Amino acid sequence: MSGLYIHIPFCRQACHYCNFHFSTSLKSKDRMMNAIESEIQSRKDYLNTSNLTSIYLGGGTPSVLNKSDLSQLFETISRFFTWPETAEITLEANPDDLTPEYLRMLRASPVNRLSIGIQARDEHQLQWMNRSHTSEQGKRAIESALKQGFERMTIDWMYGLPGLSDAEWVASLDWMQNLGIPHFSAYALTVEEHTALAHQIKKGRTEVPEDYAVIRQFDLLLDWIKDSPYEQYEISNFARPGQEAVHNAQYWTGVPYLGVGPSAHSYDGKNRHWNPPHNIVYMKAIESGEIPLETEPFRMQDRVNERIMTELRLRSGLKWKSFKEDYPDHVELLKEKVRSHPRKSWWTTDAESVRLTREGMHYADQAAADLFLG
Repeated sequence: MSGLYIHIPFCRQACHYCNFHFSTSLKSKDRMMNAIESEIQSRKDYLNTSNLTSIYLGGGTPSVLNKSDLSQLFETISRFFTWPETAEITLEANPDDLTPEYLRMLRASPVNRLSIGIQARDEHQLQWMNRSHTSEQGKRAIESALKQGFERMTIDWMYGLPGLSDAEWVASLDWMQNLGIPHFSAYALTVEEHTALAHQIKKGRTEVPEDYAVIRQFDLLLDWIKDSPYEQYEISNFARPGQEAVHNAQYWTGVPYLGVGPSAHSYDGKNRHWNPPHNIVYMKAIESGEIPLETEPFRMQDRVNERIMTELRLRSGLKWKSFKEDYPDHVELLKEKVRSHPRKSWWTTDAESVRLTREGMHYADQAAADLFLG
């Protein structure tokens, strides 16, 4: 199993909360796509296999790519990699890009799964986030995608937004279920440094809800899930049976992947590598025949800690047997850390695994850090 991630670093406008790498100028799009295709060729042996189980076009906003861009990109990928018909091939998209014509073009391409950034239904909240789409465009995009035959699809929600009432949050989830969405991700609004939102808060121009209100809306989501066709399989991810995300699951379970494009990260099973989050620096390096990778040696302690962090996010939890097989010298220490942890209500343990409780999920990052080695 191996995955390919391609970072498309362009957006039509900047969302106030976003700290991903992107540019709102598309002037260098053709040059960037040439550089990305060159990097794919240069790093074709990174994974020690040419077989892929997933391809993910993220960003940024990959739906800024036109038919020619996508055709050339997939032609380049297919020169160096193969994938079965069952492979998951995802493209992230903004709703306003998903016109019937664009969707028909995607259906004729290798793309077989969409990740649609809905984020919210309320117009005021969309404007507050500086999203490029309206509520009606979000609904139309989903309906058109389903009509075009995209059986694999996920949408993103944000909760903990200013002005998002508990009733409206639950109503949004009902709306989604009634549309027949097969998969969704739900994330709490997070204030990231160096974003427009962080600047607005610093200047006193806006406020965000208190932590207790955010936790309450997460709990409302988990209560709603009980009577829905969805299952929570990762803290922020929910799917109808058989619709779990393949590509993201590979990240969570330590499968090697190749990341291409500015700011993209890669993992070869031993070390982390990443490209600089700077379009010009990236393109100039590629055009000069260089791969501008930075490397982080992944020590044993790092691998153990990442395993703890990612598997605790899964509802299935961290499995003792497989952990012991991979890290026989560390499993007893980990078990002791769980046993002696002062917050007994954060965990549920048995002979097979350790899992976070609902309360533990509220503090998932802290819970994982408390179990880290070193």
